[in-house]
Amino acid sequence: MWIAALREEKQITIRQGHRDYREGTPAVLCCHIKNAAVMVDITEVRHCSLRELTDAELKADGFLDHQDCITQMRRFYSDIDLDSAVTVVRWKNIHGSLVDRFREEEE
Repeated sequence: MWIAALREEKQITIRQGHRDYREGTPAVLCCHIKNAAVMVDITEVRHCSLRELTDAELKADGFLDHQDCITQMRRFYSDIDLDSAVTVVRWKNIHGSLVDRFREEEE
């Protein structure tokens, strides 16, 4: 996921719950497991149930279908199901020192 985000191939995340992200604001994407953080600009926020996720949203976040989404997201959210509230966040302009270092190494 991190490599795809750093390459700007992934610009979406689906999170359980209705989160208070706001379109047009900066945000930090971080992972305590990878000890990594980057900045992004939020371009779209949508609240819905997991059942209402579109095929395009699922695919953009790396899932095959709704069941694959549930299976993979249960690693982080043990009680997630089709009726769970989710927030879809899209972003652009990923930046920060991690991005700079990654781009230098890719050259």
